[in-house]
Amino acid sequence: MPNELIGGRYRIERAVGQGGMGTVWLCQDELLNRQVAVKQIAGASGDSADHARRAMREARTAAALNHRNAVSIYDVVEHDGAPWLVMEYVPSQTLSELMAEGPLPVDRVARIGAQVAAALASAHRLGMIHRDVKPGNILVGEHDQAKISDFGIARLSYDDRLTQTGLMAGTPTYFSPELARGADPAAESDVWALGATLYAAVEGRPPYPRQTNPIATLQAIASEPVERPSRAGPLLEPIGHMMDRDPSSRWSMAQAEEALRRLVEAPQGGSHERTSVLPAPAPTSPDPTPEPTPEATPVPEPSRGREPEPSPPPAPAPRRRFRILPVALVLAALVLLGAGGYLLVTALNADDPSADPGVATGSPSADGSPTQEPEETPEETPEETPEETPEETPTETPEETPTETPEETPTESDPPVAAQAAKIGAIESYFNTVPSDLDAGFAQLTPRYQQEVGRDSYNGFWGTIDDVTVANTRTEGNAVIADITYVTDGGSQTETHRLDLVRQGSTYLIDGDEAIG
Repeated sequence: MPNELIGGRYRIERAVGQGGMGTVWLCQDELLNRQVAVKQIAGASGDSADHARRAMREARTAAALNHRNAVSIYDVVEHDGAPWLVMEYVPSQTLSELMAEGPLPVDRVARIGAQVAAALASAHRLGMIHRDVKPGNILVGEHDQAKISDFGIARLSYDDRLTQTGLMAGTPTYFSPELARGADPAAESDVWALGATLYAAVEGRPPYPRQTNPIATLQAIASEPVERPSRAGPLLEPIGHMMDRDPSSRWSMAQAEEALRRLVEAPQGGSHERTSVLPAPAPTSPDPTPEPTPEATPVPEPSRGREPEPSPPPAPAPRRRFRILPVALVLAALVLLGAGGYLLVTALNADDPSADPGVATGSPSADGSPTQEPEETPEETPEETPEETPEETPTETPEETPTETPEETPTESDPPVAAQAAKIGAIESYFNTVPSDLDAGFAQLTPRYQQEVGRDSYNGFWGTIDDVTVANTRTEGNAVIADITYVTDGGSQTETHRLDLVRQGSTYLIDGDEAIG
């Protein structure tokens, strides 16, 4: 390749980078006498027409952006039947190369992040989505001048999709939860990816550990919370809001740019308010409500200038709300059952999210209702306690408490969706493996199905197939229905298949394949 002339104008000097979308070469533009970066668009065999469309789309997208923090596209040429992109040459290192030396200082990460956020915010305003924001696509030059590169898989949000192969574009480690569940890329997923990139830069590791099986990575992203970063310092707030698991409440890229810019411009050593939506399994101290609860119970005493009659021993129930209506019943249960009865009655009422907001255990700012209970207690308790408590307390508590618990116990609502994504991902992974690697493909069948098919028969079938694509995948129980297109020397044929799956560790193996249409 060195000294080869691309497009009759760009002479190759040396390779300067390589990624999923192709190799980048440093070239000399012999017409304008300047250095440029030239990239040949790579892809699967037999889709040169798609290569050309992808290259033209990348050039059109990046050229429309024209932002100082995005790599500029100068030209697109055809050479040896393949499209080549001619881009601005940026002497630099990638952020991933800088991170290889260890975690980066917070102020440096904020400075780089603010520049990248500015370019992406501009792209989003034009309706562009990058789709592969990650450390390897961020170039950092002198004085930490940063540029986002490789809009090779970017597309305008209103463009038609080029293909329906069912294959994901992008780097799974930096996928947002909604992308991991199979949603379409959107501006919100770019925001998450940049937040995850900043997280990795300050922590020295990505928010989700890399796994050999990408489907396992997607499952973790779809269903597990991110561990709170320990080195982020003042970056904790921006990272937390950029990595909000709910895309509807996640910051926009413009908000992220503004926050990061303020952080960069803040005086050195200044104090920064650090709040974050990222969960913190160990340090739950940011929520101060549970601790004051036992001390807050007697606070209402001076609220009306009178001292209420002492109440039964309080049970700690942080941030639970109660209904006021069964006052006599609650007090009767307290008298007969002590603290244990109090907990049972709490369980009866704690499941009501619409409970009177003026009655909150341990809330000194309640509207006065807590002081009304002690006023009615001396008159109603002696008469109603013996009659109502034995009948209602035992009958309601055993029924409601056990039935509510199984529904609220799961800490995640995503696993069913994540399971669907894992099943579809297993099928896409399989058809992305065959027919180029039959050993790896055969290993994705269950032992039972391997015996049923037979290796000779398996090799004989796939030996006739040049390429295969998958589209319209959907789950049906433990099976995936998909439209499969087989490409041979004689043309192509599309069939609808039902592929039965069996869970194996963190992924699925194929246990049967039936053509149903």
